[in-house]
Amino acid sequence: MKLTKIEDYWSNVGRTLEERDNEEQVIAGDNDVFYKYKRSRFLQELSTIVEWQDQAILEYGCGPGGNLKFLSQFHPSNLYGVDISSEMLSHAKANTRDLNCPVSLMQNDGKTISLDNKSCDISITSTVLQHNIEDENVIHILRELARISRNKVIVCEHTEKNRKQLHDHFVGRPLSFFASHMEKAGFELKQTQYLNIEVSYFLLGIIRKVFNPKTRKEGESISKISSRMQKLVFPLSRRLDPLWKSNREMTIMVFERVS
Repeated sequence: MKLTKIEDYWSNVGRTLEERDNEEQVIAGDNDVFYKYKRSRFLQELSTIVEWQDQAILEYGCGPGGNLKFLSQFHPSNLYGVDISSEMLSHAKANTRDLNCPVSLMQNDGKTISLDNKSCDISITSTVLQHNIEDENVIHILRELARISRNKVIVCEHTEKNRKQLHDHFVGRPLSFFASHMEKAGFELKQTQYLNIEVSYFLLGIIRKVFNPKTRKEGESISKISSRMQKLVFPLSRRLDPLWKSNREMTIMVFERVS
């Protein structure tokens, strides 16, 4: 997907957030049972994977600001949110108002981050790069995250054993892709954490696909029958998730500067 189409795509998703309750407007994309579960598991891991206090943190692809709002509870020194969509940034502005630390939001061109070298302690991006099918664009973004980070870069993306385009705007890339390009930028992979939510990913995903119209777009509400069935199946799938160890799907990678 070209960068202009990425901006249009996420701006359209951003417009659907107006239809949700206030507490759910911090969630970019779908807000069904599975995505709420995935987000809660991600935030659980994110809260302990590094030390956030007194750190200047940048999120690339901040969307409506949900992760920035979550990280504010750990008392960072500064928060920076970067996104390609002005629609998403308008939500982020509302959702990060009156936090306990300074917040700066900026729109970018999908590639360049308008900050000086090593101006942040930690940069993070989550489920953003997988929506960019052009490898060269992803490599450039990784280099930018490395350029502005003094200490750590955290990348959370859908990974696969081999590069796999799952649909027209979604690509799973191998762990080695991220590790090799971050190494060239002076960062070494220090931690890898898989969320192990694959049973729920498949079962609840099948329900979403079968019981919703093909015309439904990301961010739009799912059908009532789809929602009910997900709620019925979820208690079982959640219990099975830890038993199905996986080295793919939702992967948190922590890179540390070595040069």
